[in-house]
Amino acid sequence: MYIVWVDVRLSPRAWTHRWYGKEIEKLCHSRNIKYIAKSALGNTSGKSNWIPPDKEQATKALLEISEISKAKTTLLLCAEMHPSKCHRVDVAQQLCELTNTPVKHLE
Repeated sequence: MYIVWVDVRLSPRAWTHRWYGKEIEKLCHSRNIKYIAKSALGNTSGKSNWIPPDKEQATKALLEISEISKAKTTLLLCAEMHPSKCHRVDVAQQLCELTNTPVKHLE
């Protein structure tokens, strides 16, 4: 598996069951993509600025994902469609600083 899909939602659920963590995991598996849920990278602010539920756990999760992203293409998933409105921009920036690799936002 060369692609890793990291779910950075506080709760891997959405407005439809299609986007629940277990369903996404099945979809990813069928396409040879690894799915990882990292609720420690979720957002408690309710806005685009990232406030993790536990800073220590978030740091640990960032370090884990940074190691993975050095070897594999890593996609960050959240419920918000537009990067400008989502905390994943802050998460991606933190990963960029840890790995010194570029980040590309898909819309």
